[in-house]
Amino acid sequence: MTERFLNYIPPISSELRAQYEGSMAQEKRWQNGMQFSDVEETLLDHVTDLFEIHGSVGINFPNLFEVVDMPETEHMFYIHDG
Repeated sequence: MTERFLNYIPPISSELRAQYEGSMAQEKRWQNGMQFSDVEETLLDHVTDLFEIHGSVGINFPNLFEVVDMPETEHMFYIHDG
C-alpha cells in the first residue's frame, strides 16, 4: 500500500505501517466517523486523497513549501486523519 502515498515514508516501522494501513483500508469513514459523510470511503482512501491534494497544492503554490513544514504536515495527515 505504500505506493499510494507517493514518496512519503512515515516515522514507523514497516511492520507497523502494514498493520496500520491494513486497518485503515477496512475502516469505513462514512459509517464510523464522528461526522456523517455521504462520501463512501475508507480511512485509507481519505488519507490518500489528502496526499493527492497536498501534491497539487505544492505544484500550484511552490512558495508554500518554503514556509510550511511539509514533512510534518504529511505526518499529520497520515497519523491524525488515519
